[in-house]
Amino acid sequence: MHLGSGIRYYTTITACNTVDLCTSVTSDGVIIDKSPPTQGIVLDGVDLHDLEYQSLRNYISAKWYGFTDPQSGIDRFVWRVGTKPGSDDIVKSTHLPRSDVLVEPDLLHKLPTGQRIYVTIKAYNKAGLSTEANSNGFFIDDTPPLIKVKPYLSTYLGSIKDNSVVFRGTIQMHWEVEDKESFIQRQYLSIASHKGGEFNTSSTELNGIVREYTFSQLDLHDGGNYTVKLIVCNGAKICVEAESKGILIDSSTPTPARYSIMLL
Repeated sequence: MHLGSGIRYYTTITACNTVDLCTSVTSDGVIIDKSPPTQGIVLDGVDLHDLEYQSLRNYISAKWYGFTDPQSGIDRFVWRVGTKPGSDDIVKSTHLPRSDVLVEPDLLHKLPTGQRIYVTIKAYNKAGLSTEANSNGFFIDDTPPLIKVKPYLSTYLGSIKDNSVVFRGTIQMHWEVEDKESFIQRQYLSIASHKGGEFNTSSTELNGIVREYTFSQLDLHDGGNYTVKLIVCNGAKICVEAESKGILIDSSTPTPARYSIMLL
């Protein structure tokens, strides 16, 4: 018999007694499937984009798509985790229901640092054949970014005296930060009033390589004292913040002194 793949075949049994009265019964059919499922794609994490860094060491997540089987369909998934593609030295093979998301919030063993970690998903069809795919891996970084120098007022733009500026509409700030593990991913700068009235700006988002920024088109008050807050986040989404010293706004000229001479 040469049975075709993907075709449902039925078996019919007919029973006849000695007076040639017969009854037939047909099975619900069986599909011939000689091919494994189509290989899918595995992404680290469950966010929109593939995860590259993570801070939690007892948590792992992944999602996948593209595992299909037009003949017999997907029956189940199995997942494992290791420090090499396809290995299981972190998590041994574990069964999953038919899903496209893996979330394990309480691992028995902590994920290692300094090594790329790979998630492997293995898909089985209903004929028992399987195929698997690996994620491209991610690193653990559980340390915050390092703020080497807090935000400080630039002396190159309207600053004659330390921590003071003669412009009401422009402030230029500098700072120094680094993260050797997962690098600086994003930064936020905002101005708040320290003394001299209510003033708060919405945060300005900057990319991770910027180390200076100029606020413009401000409306600061003469005599007001302002601070600049910096929030720095690394690739593992760990954030730290720092605040500058008070910045005095003084755009007015000195008041001329008055004196009189008495002639005797």
